[in-house]
Amino acid sequence: MKNALVIITLIASLPLFSQITNNKNTTSNTYSENLGIKIFQENDTTSKSNNSKSKSPAFFINGVFANETIFKQLNPLNIDSMYIENTGLEKEGRVYKSKLFVEMNSEYAPSYVTLKALVNKYLDLNTDPIIFQFDNKIIDVDFEKYLIDEKFIFKIIKSKIKTSNGIEINLVEIFPKT
Repeated sequence: MKNALVIITLIASLPLFSQITNNKNTTSNTYSENLGIKIFQENDTTSKSNNSKSKSPAFFINGVFANETIFKQLNPLNIDSMYIENTGLEKEGRVYKSKLFVEMNSEYAPSYVTLKALVNKYLDLNTDPIIFQFDNKIIDVDFEKYLIDEKFIFKIIKSKIKTSNGIEINLVEIFPKT
């Protein structure tokens, strides 16, 4: 009797493990000859003007203007308070719609360094052009002004990219602690 009950339960539950649906209206769109290539352009630097409005707010950490990446590097446990002012600001050629103020705990002591200083401290690069990536996003701002918290860096990978013209480019990938 016990074996019969186990067999009946097993047979009754088998449809739960299958991947076939009873709905005949479903169609498979896995491949199509007429499907075109979709091209996504993340940012068009030719159409941007220096004075364009920024979608993100201006970030201030302990009253000091900071870039967006530093804000992403903050440990939430070190934040004492946050507030937003919906007043506009023009800073470093950009117009911001609002300001986000973050006050950190007193024990938080960041070690801000520019990308140029980071390269000079840890890497030995030649005069080839440099492309920086932070957390798999290309950094396209002035490397002498772009700040990063040195204590938040997990690893730095330096590699060379050779273009079709034979020009070598230094790729510096910076991975943050998570």
